[in-house]
Amino acid sequence: MRLNKGLTPYPVLSSMDDDYVRGSFRAEVQEDITFGQLKLSIDYMLDEPGLQRLLTQGKASYVTHVECSLVGYRQIFSSKDSHEDVTIDAGNLTNEVEISTYIVATENIQGYHNEQFNVGFGKDASFDIWKGGILAIGPEYTIDINRDGKNYDKMADILAIAVDEGNPGDVWVDTEGDCLRLFVSRDLFNVYHRHKASDRYMMIQTFFVPAIMEVLMDMKEVDKDSGEGMDSYRWYGVFKKLLEQNGIDIEDIQLGTGSSKKNVGRLAQQIFKYPLLHAMDELERAERDGGDDE
Repeated sequence: MRLNKGLTPYPVLSSMDDDYVRGSFRAEVQEDITFGQLKLSIDYMLDEPGLQRLLTQGKASYVTHVECSLVGYRQIFSSKDSHEDVTIDAGNLTNEVEISTYIVATENIQGYHNEQFNVGFGKDASFDIWKGGILAIGPEYTIDINRDGKNYDKMADILAIAVDEGNPGDVWVDTEGDCLRLFVSRDLFNVYHRHKASDRYMMIQTFFVPAIMEVLMDMKEVDKDSGEGMDSYRWYGVFKKLLEQNGIDIEDIQLGTGSSKKNVGRLAQQIFKYPLLHAMDELERAERDGGDDE
C-alpha cells in the first residue's frame, strides 16, 4: 500500500510496488546541454489498460518533475502524449538536477476501479481520487549540469554597447580588446537603454545578433591566419570555448546561407538562446497591452 500526501490511500502503479498484479509504467529520459539550454527528450511507456483509458479520456496525464534543490528550481511539465520535449534555461540550474516521472489525475475521479488491483484491496474495490493525485510512479534520474563546464552565463562581461559621436549613422564592432564593443550613434544608444529592460530580446536581436554574426565570420578568417592576433583577446577565448563545448570548431563555421547548425545565423541565435522567438513574444505582448488601453 502506498500513501499519498497523508490522505486516503489508493493503489499506485510502480515498479517498486505490488498494488497492481499486472502492468508497468516506465519513462526514458535523454538529456543534452547546448548553448546554455538543457534539453530533455522524454518517452513514457505505459502497459496498463485501465490507466491508459484514463489518459485517453483526458482524466490523467504524464508528468515530469524537474528539481534543482540547490538553487530552489522546481518545475512540472505535463503531457497527454507518450513523448515530450522539454527545454530549460541551464542558467537556472547548477550541479545535480533530479528528474521524476509520474502519471497524475487531471480531475477528481469518483469510484475508480481497475481489474488489475491487488486482491488485498478487496473484491470490486474502488477509490475516489482527487485532482493531482499520483496514479503511477516511474523511474527517477539525476543529471549533473556542471554549469561551470557546460554553460557560459556571463556574456555581459565581454559585450558592451558604446557611442560613436563621430559617425552618427554608422554601426560597427570593435574587436581589438578583451571586450567586444558595439559602437552606435547617440540616438541608437538612447533607444537601446530605454528599451533594454522592457524589450530585452528585441534589443538583443536588433543590436547584438548582427554584430555577433560579423564576429563569428571574422573568427573563421582569423583561424586561417592567426597572425592577426585576435585570438589573444579574452572574448575570442570565450566564444571559442563556447563553440567547442557544443561540438563546433571555429574552422567549421559556415558563412553562407543554409540550415546547417554551423551557419553563422543559427549559431548567433543559439548563443543568445533564440532571441528572435522571444522578441516576437514581446511584440505580441505590446500589441495586447496596447489593445487593452484603447
